[in-house]
Amino acid sequence: MLRAQIEKANQRLVKMVRQRSYYRAKHSTKCAVLSAILMANSPKTRADSKLRFSLEPPPAHGAEGVEEWKRAMRAMARIPGGLPPLVRCKLWSVLGSLYIKSAGLDWEQIRRNGFSEKVQPDDSKIHSQILKDLHRTGWSEFDDEKKLKQVMMFLIEHVMPHGYFDQSLGALSVDMTVMKDLMMQRLPTTMKHLESLQNSSENEYEPPLPNIFSMHWFLTLFATCLPRDCVMRVWDALMLHGSEILLRTAIALWGKMSRKILRTSTADEFYTLMGKLTKELMEMSGEDQDHLMTVVYTMAELPYPGLAELREKHKWNIQPLSPTFKMLRRNVSNILHDEDHADTKCSPCKFTNWTFIFEICPMK
Repeated sequence: MLRAQIEKANQRLVKMVRQRSYYRAKHSTKCAVLSAILMANSPKTRADSKLRFSLEPPPAHGAEGVEEWKRAMRAMARIPGGLPPLVRCKLWSVLGSLYIKSAGLDWEQIRRNGFSEKVQPDDSKIHSQILKDLHRTGWSEFDDEKKLKQVMMFLIEHVMPHGYFDQSLGALSVDMTVMKDLMMQRLPTTMKHLESLQNSSENEYEPPLPNIFSMHWFLTLFATCLPRDCVMRVWDALMLHGSEILLRTAIALWGKMSRKILRTSTADEFYTLMGKLTKELMEMSGEDQDHLMTVVYTMAELPYPGLAELREKHKWNIQPLSPTFKMLRRNVSNILHDEDHADTKCSPCKFTNWTFIFEICPMK
């Protein structure tokens, strides 16, 4: 009797091993096909000849293997349509776990302190409040909280410039100034027109017109401004190429809208037009989304030449307590504390709760 049971268990085990071998071979074949497609669509550089697609970095190749894996993911993200949901899910989760590991962070301690309801020493920092807000209001909807929290930490602590979400919003104010310089380089006619509308406004204080919308885009990572599929592709690029993708995407959007913006003659006309254009952005077709992402990737080399120097230049010459950023800080505070009486009249954009950003996350 026992011998029969053992024989039956062995047969079942052999069958499972054969199935695993079959699926592994099938998986390897598909990865090889994808690698060939990526190489065929690449610029044919020496690095492109080494493109090898895989869902995870080769464990035996160390840091070099991780970089090769990222290179293949970057190439795949640029193909029309972007990454398939399964690949995107794997990409995000691997990047999040790699960050926790490479930074030498104690995940259990982070889980106890960072997502605890108790007051912690660094809770005055906005990024800490964001993480707590996610823990309180949104994480129960997802199957794997650990992966999603690691991705969130990877974005806030590693991808975004340091200080983007602290009380001064210093890094954000730097990027707003940098974006003005980049727009003056790439869209000089549009930028001068917007400055003219600002200067001729009857309001006592009219903030820089692009900033009002761009700050909203940056703080929400475009989550409420673009179609879901397009948001996913922007986030893919953000995680693979860094925070400059925010600037690239904003400039690409202003360029897309520039022809209509140039027809406005007052700040009020501009705001009215932007109300219509922001709705149109949410309804972009797949073809328009492909074109937008192509512009994001091809407007300049990656990384953007001179961007690091521009950020460093403006880092010591910002005024985070100007009226524009006082308004911004008030909106951020309202988001984090769920104040129903928040004053949203100061901006034509309504800032979103960070929980909403991950309501469209694919990692389930």
